[in-house]
Amino acid sequence: MQRGRATHPISSVVWRNPQQGWAKISASPMRLTTVWHLRRAIRPHHRGTLWVCSRIVWLILALMLWVATEALAAADQLQVEQSTPAEGSPLASAGPITFLTTLRVSTGRLFLMNITNPAGMSMASASGRENDFSLNELLDIGYGITPDLQVFAAFPWFVYKSVSEVTATGHATKLATEGLGDALLFGRYTIFRAENDKFALDIAPIAGIKAPTVMSNTRFSAASAPFEPGSGAWDPLTGMTFVWQTIDWELDADAGYRVNTTAHDFRAGNAMFADMSVQRRIWPLQVSPGSAGFLYATLDSNFAGLAQNIAHKCADPDSGGTLWFLDPGIQYITAHFALKAAIQLPTVTALHGHALRPDYGAFLCIRVDL
Repeated sequence: MQRGRATHPISSVVWRNPQQGWAKISASPMRLTTVWHLRRAIRPHHRGTLWVCSRIVWLILALMLWVATEALAAADQLQVEQSTPAEGSPLASAGPITFLTTLRVSTGRLFLMNITNPAGMSMASASGRENDFSLNELLDIGYGITPDLQVFAAFPWFVYKSVSEVTATGHATKLATEGLGDALLFGRYTIFRAENDKFALDIAPIAGIKAPTVMSNTRFSAASAPFEPGSGAWDPLTGMTFVWQTIDWELDADAGYRVNTTAHDFRAGNAMFADMSVQRRIWPLQVSPGSAGFLYATLDSNFAGLAQNIAHKCADPDSGGTLWFLDPGIQYITAHFALKAAIQLPTVTALHGHALRPDYGAFLCIRVDL
């Protein structure tokens, strides 16, 4: 079987895990995987973990609803009109570090953000030990078409993956691949907004697709499908986003589902995802419309529930499962650029079989607003 790595379904190439490379997400004729199929694909001793993680997703959604209710109550109490805050408003505007769906961009404005994401994972068994390292360079572009409609594109312009294995007898092998990854294209449309000079609340659905960057039937190398830089598959996704901002705090969240299609006789398991990010301004202590820059402490959370991969029409027992990461970070934000950094820590790694387990990850981001 082709043991691979998994990817967070929406945070593009910058987030990976042991089942499928960021580019390895595929399925047969665009068929949705139902809850019944997912349950059959998950081994009984992992279902308890999946139950707990699914409740985490529901808690995130419940928290989003509670915050929305509180914000609406505050709006009624203040009796303010729903209007866009004036230029220079001191509302928090840091955004998440490890996912892209809730990043803000003004109407008629463009931002460019480069994300550097090194990550490592490993797997030990009686037959030996396997270690994996990857380095992803991602260019993310966002543009505000209208106050309610924004479009985004994420291009992994360099993807490097290496796998080294040492058997119980001491024999060592190493494989490395590099190239372009698959692009992520999606749009976001705000269906509800409440804003004043004290807070801002936005709820918006998203829809998009992961598209092959290199249109070719040839492979980048002799590596198995999960270790290729790109997949050649077209994978649609949809979800919902939530953003709540005050002067000192910001809360971002998303939840959704991605359907994976088949390419090169390989289909990665469909995936559900849920992310959350909390940001707190820590400098300056007092802000005003003329403040030049802001320093934020950030804590991101990434959850993914993955069905098993299908290779050559056979389910891979060393794939699928649930993952949850916590990502502490820091951000420096100005009106024209931002610097961001975070460390990704695996919290839950309930993966099937001998799938590679994530050990660490990091994010270094530079954003320029044009």
